[in-house]
Amino acid sequence: SEFGKHGNLLYIKTYHQRYMDMSQPSSSPSEGRWRDWTIIGLRALFIIGTSLLIIIERTQLTPEVPFPSEAFNDVYTASAIGMGLVVLFVVMSFINAVRPFITYMLIPADFVLAGLFVLTSNADPLVFVASVGYLAVTGFLRLGAILGGINTLGVVAAGIGVIIYLAGQNKREVDFTPYLLPMMLAMLLSAGVGIWMYMQDGLGSNEQRNLRKLAKERDLQVKEARERAKSLTELTNILAGTLNFRKVLE
Repeated sequence: SEFGKHGNLLYIKTYHQRYMDMSQPSSSPSEGRWRDWTIIGLRALFIIGTSLLIIIERTQLTPEVPFPSEAFNDVYTASAIGMGLVVLFVVMSFINAVRPFITYMLIPADFVLAGLFVLTSNADPLVFVASVGYLAVTGFLRLGAILGGINTLGVVAAGIGVIIYLAGQNKREVDFTPYLLPMMLAMLLSAGVGIWMYMQDGLGSNEQRNLRKLAKERDLQVKEARERAKSLTELTNILAGTLNFRKVLE
């Protein structure tokens, strides 16, 4: 009957649409961009937290100096430079052509941040360990074991370089005694995270192989679904044009 023909045609169209939906790739936010935004947010948190730490310590050591005042101009300058780097990374994260370079630019940026805030704090041991430990650990989490290790060495070198520079400015011998314990704690924490990330990288390699295998299987399934969808499209077009099932059988 005419009703049966239309009913069969509706079923075939529904079946065809289901296969077309299966063959379309799923859209999801870029995982790489979210990782970039996370590390950028962590750098902004470091700048704000370290600036507050320096301000609190300075107001406790010199309570006669009011806050805010010109005595804190160096802290404002360091914060402005740091946030300028953060804004630069945010802009880069929206430009696909330069976004891959964020990972590599993060390393020299961390050198600058470590040296800048250690200098602003006049090489305070607490700020030194906070800067080295925070930047090294979060760098490992984003950069991985190899680049994270390079980043850690550079951050430590930047902090030590500032200590030596300030000693030369004050015309006194370099005394690392106040920094030995903080430096050991920072390096111990960084080494632990670095080893953990190295193990994760090894496990990640196996996971990537499994994911590639699953991706190939998924591609084959999508290819088969598209072929079936193409056949159903041709069948639907014939039925829609003639409503004559005998022609289909011919």
